[in-house]
Amino acid sequence: MVRNSLRFVAWKDYKAATRDLKTVYQAPTEEAALQALEAFSET
Repeated sequence: MVRNSLRFVAWKDYKAATRDLKTVYQAPTEEAALQALEAFSET
């Protein structure tokens, strides 16, 4: 999912996007992952 999502990210924003997505897929709980995903979608 992450790899396919990153195809739509501009190269200049790639590092920031991967850094922010990392908090989503490394979240310790589902609730933390949902909060991180919501924060990511707002940026």
